[in-house]
Amino acid sequence: MQHHNPLCEATHLHNILLDMQSEMMFEIAGEAAFEPFDEELAAAVDELIYKSADAVTALSPRARHARLNAIWKDFVAIQRQKKVAL
Repeated sequence: MQHHNPLCEATHLHNILLDMQSEMMFEIAGEAAFEPFDEELAAAVDELIYKSADAVTALSPRARHARLNAIWKDFVAIQRQKKVAL
């Protein structure tokens, strides 16, 4: 009988989150997000995820999806503007 190990699941989910954060960074800045690694963008994506999770907790699934779409579009626009300004 195999015992449930929550650490195994947590590390697996953590790796999935890191992959998703990398995809988000790539969508905003392409390869420039990684050559060299853009710490500022990574921190902004991380903060976006945590703040967005809090912002949609009380919403229905459909409203949550719509709100997250709007948050993401605004975030991408702002981050791209910051990159252009540099």
